[in-house]
Amino acid sequence: SKPGQISCLGFGVAIGFSWATVVFSSGLIAMYVLFSPRGMIDIEVIKTVYSFWHLMNLVFPGWAANILWTILSAVWAFTHAFLFGYLVASFYNFTSAIANKYEFKVFGYNIFK
Repeated sequence: SKPGQISCLGFGVAIGFSWATVVFSSGLIAMYVLFSPRGMIDIEVIKTVYSFWHLMNLVFPGWAANILWTILSAVWAFTHAFLFGYLVASFYNFTSAIANKYEFKVFGYNIFK
């Protein structure tokens, strides 16, 4: 990539890895809470995690059901977030190239230089 631009691949990998880590670690915590012995964790915490489990299963089916499905959900999360990060970096590079080509002045000052 050129100076002043973001690496699309690098930004996509960074965002993808971050989101996959969140999905995987929250899945492990949810499994711990939902499958722990009765009476070990407060019922309100279990209800909250169960609601969160339903929400996450809309996007990542099988999330926190077992370790295999949690890993597959993290891989799927990486894919989603990688594509999102790649597109955001591409859009940024496109708009910054346009902004650097033309002068944008606000109250007489160039806002991009």
